Amino acid sequence: MIKGIIFDLDGVIVNSEPLHEFCERQILKKYKVKLTKETFYKVKGLRDEDAFKFYVKHFNIDECPNVLINRKMELYMKMLKKKIKIFPGFKRLAHQCKRKFKIGLATSSPKTSVSVILRHFDIKQYFDALVTAEDVRLAKPYPDPYLKAAEKLHVKANQCLVIEDTIHGITAAKTAGAKCIAVTNTFSKKALKQTSVDHIVESLSKLSIDRIKKL
Repeated sequence: MIKGIIFDLDGVIVNSEPLHEFCERQILKKYKVKLTKETFYKVKGLRDEDAFKFYVKHFNIDECPNVLINRKMELYMKMLKKKIKIFPGFKRLAHQCKRKFKIGLATSSPKTSVSVILRHFDIKQYFDALVTAEDVRLAKPYPDPYLKAAEKLHVKANQCLVIEDTIHGITAAKTAGAKCIAVTNTFSKKALKQTSVDHIVESLSKLSIDRIKKL
C-alpha cells in the first residue's frame, strides 16, 4: 500500500536538464572538450560531484572537479529563473497527492539551486520532506536518497512511489525497494522500458491518483 510519494526534481518537476547540459557543455568547452549527447546521458541523474569526477577522468582534464562544479553552478544560477519552467501537470498532481499521501522530494541537485526553484515556482508547501545532494554520502544510482526521503516521511521505502525521469534515478528507487513511475521528459520510452520501472507516462498530466493506487 502506497503511503508516500517521492518526486525527483530535475526532469520531473522542472525542465532543467537542458540547462544543466548547456552549462556543462560551456564549461567543458574551455578545456577543448566537446560534450556529446551520448556522454551527457551517462551522467543524467547524478549529482555534480559524481558527474564532474566522471568528466575529469573520461576526458583526462587537468583540473580539480570542484573548480569545474563551481564554474558550472555560477553559470547555472545566473540562467536558472529565465530558462527553467515547471512541467504541466505537477501542481495538479501534487495537490491531489497531498490529500492522500505524504510527499517528499529527493534530488541530486544542491540545496542552493533547489531552494531557488522551490521559491520561484511557489511549490515548497507541497513537500513534507526534502533530500538534496548534501544530505547523503552516496547519491543516485545508489538508493540512499530515497531511503533518506522515506525515513524523513516516517514511512518504509517499500511503501513509497517514486516519480523519476532518468535511468540512474530509477535504479536508485528500485534498489531502495520503492515502486517507480518514469516520465518520458528525459529518456525515450524505449530506453525506460529496459529498466525495472513499474509504469511509464508521457507527462505528469497523464498521471492520476487512481493509477497510483493500482501500483
